[in-house]
Amino acid sequence: MKLKKVLSVMLATAMVFSMTACGGGDSASSGDGAASDSGAAESGAADAGDAGDTSAADETPASSGDKLVVWTLAKDLEQFAEYYKEKTGTDVETVVIEPANYVTKVQTALNGGQKEPDIIVGEPQMLEDFYDAGYFEDLNQAPYNAQDYADQIVDYVWDVGQDADGIQRAISYQITPAGIYYRRDIAQTVFGTDDPNEIGQLFADYPTIMETAQELKDAGYRIFASDAEINYFSGDSAWVIDGVLNVDQGRKDYQDLCIYLYQDDLTAYANQWSTPWYQAMAGEVPILTADIQNYADDSVDVWNAETFAEATKDLDKTEVFAYGLPS
Repeated sequence: MKLKKVLSVMLATAMVFSMTACGGGDSASSGDGAASDSGAAESGAADAGDAGDTSAADETPASSGDKLVVWTLAKDLEQFAEYYKEKTGTDVETVVIEPANYVTKVQTALNGGQKEPDIIVGEPQMLEDFYDAGYFEDLNQAPYNAQDYADQIVDYVWDVGQDADGIQRAISYQITPAGIYYRRDIAQTVFGTDDPNEIGQLFADYPTIMETAQELKDAGYRIFASDAEINYFSGDSAWVIDGVLNVDQGRKDYQDLCIYLYQDDLTAYANQWSTPWYQAMAGEVPILTADIQNYADDSVDVWNAETFAEATKDLDKTEVFAYGLPS
């Protein structure tokens, strides 16, 4: 079985998510996941340009009509799939996989020589390993011609899509800033206002965040679902400078904040992207134990919404005030 080559089309948020596409040898068509022998690569690059001019999407050539298979971490790619089908007539099967199992499934599939997926989505920390494994196409070559879109995407996001040799292996379709998102009803109840300027002062720095968290806990709430909500603001210095690991004071302060949030019981202990983390956006959620959060208690599957409620029905409940997220 001939392993399909994989090209990457990177999806970027503040964390910089990424998506990758693969092309088949003689059947799959182009677009977000173009095959190397189709003439539709410009569609994929245009769709990758929400960070810039996307007018080229209207020039998408018709595809061969074969199905593309997309593996992704979230359902937003389903909308892209629908749009791509409208433009090209190609069916797109979108498979949403839980983040906890995602990398393993992708690596198993591609290392095993499977013909699918044609497009995969991954976070930036996954990309280097994927580059080294040789999963991705060289997007600088025809028919992809990635460099035609280099000036449409923010520089640092564009650079994330390059391997160690500077070859473009991934292309971002968006970039979004991060911020604190909060529930206005809880803000009114606890702080007497939901004005963004005033609530923003409650997150002015780490000591203030701790005070805000304690005030919310005293009122029966939790400031965050997890202790990872501020990681988007934890520092922007390089991790490696002149070949030496660099951990600046800003990152150390962030680590201290996470420890305090955890030890002082100020969050709902819901891991990011898990079932309770999402559920906390809408209402009451159980306050998880350390064993559940660390997966020591395997009777509770935080990734399965159907079984989670029953397994945690006897735990204390809370409501979550805020999230740190890209828009």
